[in-house]
Amino acid sequence: MATLLYTIIGMTASASLNCAVRREISPCTCSPGLFANNIDVKCEQMESFGQVVNALQDRFTEDHNIWLTISHSQLLDLAALSFWEMNMNIKSLRINFDNLREEI
Repeated sequence: MATLLYTIIGMTASASLNCAVRREISPCTCSPGLFANNIDVKCEQMESFGQVVNALQDRFTEDHNIWLTISHSQLLDLAALSFWEMNMNIKSLRINFDNLREEI
């Protein structure tokens, strides 16, 4: 029984280490992914893509695989900035219900 308890505590501690930057990435949030080194990051109701970049820039190491979702946000400045500026390993990107439009 003690071994099971130590295993659960160890899994919880290692999972929380992956999202040790919770306060620094606010208003975005993060949670451990299904596999080791995978982190689910969600940014909702962002005022600009610049706000996303500022929140996430240099917050995760190269060995973290980031599954990024940006939703219900104003990303009108997306063309002016780059995902490279965040300096993180984005494995999956979902952009849902954001104010995107083609400039003519």
